[in-house]
This record gives sequence, structure tokens and C-alpha cells, in this order.
Amino acid sequence: MKKRITSIRSLQQNHGDLLALSREPFQNIHDTTRLDTIYRFTGTKDTVKFYRSHQKDLLIYLNITNPRLSLTRCIRPGLPKSTFLRIFGITPPTENEIRIPNREGALIFIFYLSKEKLQRIKSDIYFV
Repeated sequence: MKKRITSIRSLQQNHGDLLALSREPFQNIHDTTRLDTIYRFTGTKDTVKFYRSHQKDLLIYLNITNPRLSLTRCIRPGLPKSTFLRIFGITPPTENEIRIPNREGALIFIFYLSKEKLQRIKSDIYFV
């Protein structure tokens, strides 16, 4: 069963063998007396970054190609294009790069399709 990327904890527990963890201190821009942390998980071709503030953890960057890493609804590299399109209710024909915002509109997920499969998923808070 594929384990989803949902939090820092889920990555540590479910993908510690696949992704190495490093931490980087980050000055909170809203309260300069607080020091937050960027959690960076890296693998051979995969990177996931979370920003941990005192209130919550926020996904700020994602670049995955490994089929063992999946988002909600089992969206993962290697997923057949037809299944991906059905999950999002997208009608062909489509481009090979599809952009979809998250619910809050804070992140844009970019899905790269090739050879009738989802090959890569990228997201960056700065794409917005």
C-alpha cells in the first residue's frame, strides 16, 4: 500500500528509508522573536519541504517522481493518465502539463504526464 504525503510525521514514519531528513532554522516573518523550521526530505530524485511554525506544518515545496510517494486520493507518479484525468474530472484532450491549485489556493500542483502516465508532481508556494 502506498503511504501518502500528508505531514512531516507521515514522511518520517512511512518514508524514512526513502527520504533523508534535514532541518533548517527560519526566522518567523510575522513574529521575529520566534524561530521556525524548514523540514527538507530528499531522495535520489525527490524533494519535499514543510515549513513548521508554532501553529501548524505547511507544505511549501514538492518535487516527486517515485511511485512510492503519493498525495491524497492515491495520486502518485506512475498513475495511468486515464485514472488521473478521471480523479480530477478532466476531459481529454489535455496538455502534458496540468496545473491544479490546492483547496486554499496557496499552492499550485503541476502534474507532468508522458507516455500515458503521470511522471512527476511539482508544487511550490512561489508558483502562485
